[in-house]
This record gives sequence, structure tokens and C-alpha cells, in this order.
Amino acid sequence: QVKAAADAMDMELVASIKTEGNEFFRTGDFKNACSTYMKAIRMLDKGELVDAKLFSNMAASQLALDKYVAAAMYGQRCMEADPDWWKGYWYRGQALMKMLRNKPPSTAMSERCEQAKFAFEGCLKTSTLPESKKQQVEEELQTCKNALMQMTGCGQQ
Repeated sequence: QVKAAADAMDMELVASIKTEGNEFFRTGDFKNACSTYMKAIRMLDKGELVDAKLFSNMAASQLALDKYVAAAMYGQRCMEADPDWWKGYWYRGQALMKMLRNKPPSTAMSERCEQAKFAFEGCLKTSTLPESKKQQVEEELQTCKNALMQMTGCGQQ
């Protein structure tokens, strides 16, 4: 019972830290949002617990800081923690596509584009995707498919 009370108290602290991170994010202070979310993630990691929304918040913060590799990684962790939470797929796809900017076609870029395609397709399959976001995800998926076709030489005359 003491351990359960300690675990509940830790979860309250994690929730409080997450709320603080959300406030940093809301005001555009993405660097402090990241460090605050990281504090909460480390606390959860110690107890082998996960919070998909915390991972998606971290992915969004990393994306806002143009830290695409980190954003993709936290998007992936979110997808693994809750396969039905759309934001993990969304932020992973966004991060992977941003990694392609101003890069020449290569096997690595093609693989990232494939991963982004998978992420956007997964996003569309979730039950949590708001109807208001569906068109935006579909557009990103089409952009991804077009980039993939260009990279692989399909459709070139």
C-alpha cells in the first residue's frame, strides 16, 4: 500500500511537470518545454511507465526547434506507446519529411520518405484523428508519395 501511494504521488508529480511543459509549449518556449517534458519522461522511464501524449508533446517541441531526428524518435515512441494516438504518427511523418528538405535523392532519403508514408498512412487509420485534420494528413501523404516517386525515378519521362 505504501508503494501504491508513492507511485500515485509520483504520477501526480509527472502530471504536474507535464502541465508545466505544456505551458512552456503554449507560450512558444520550446526549449524549456523539451527539458520539462524530458524530466517527466525520465521519471516515467524509471518506473517503466509510458505516456503517449507526453511523447507526442516532446515530438512537437523537438519539431518546433527543427530537431527532426529527435522529433521522429519521440513520434515513434508515441506510436509504440499508443498505436491509436494520431499525433505520434503525425509528428513522426512531419519530422521525416522535413529531413528531406534540400537533400539530393539517395537511398537514405528514400527510406525516410517511405517511413513518413507509413506514418501518415498509420495516422489516417487511427480512431483518434479529428475529422478536421484528415484532409491535412491526406495532403501530406500525397506530398510524400510524390516525393517518393521523384526519388525513385517513377513517372519521369
